[in-house]
Amino acid sequence: MRKHLPKLLGLFALMLLLVIPEASHAFSTTNGAEFNSLWTKVQEWITGIPGLIASVAVVAMGIFRAYQSGNFFWFFGSLLVAIVLLLLPTIVTGMGFVY
Repeated sequence: MRKHLPKLLGLFALMLLLVIPEASHAFSTTNGAEFNSLWTKVQEWITGIPGLIASVAVVAMGIFRAYQSGNFFWFFGSLLVAIVLLLLPTIVTGMGFVY
């Protein structure tokens, strides 16, 4: 492995030199304004009836799996996933990803 390390590091450096100049094209100049309608639609789904149905389904699967395996961590894990799903719009907005 040690005799191949300089070659691998050189290859890695070459790949970085080829990829880094292209990364500047990935940044948007519109601050994501083109995704506002999509974010609004997803936020309505999550906070509305579809999000509630998904949360209840996750908790139901957790209850079934906890009963089946005898391990109640499945229930608590599914409860945590359901809570995070319902709070996801608040979490994303609070982190500053949506303006």
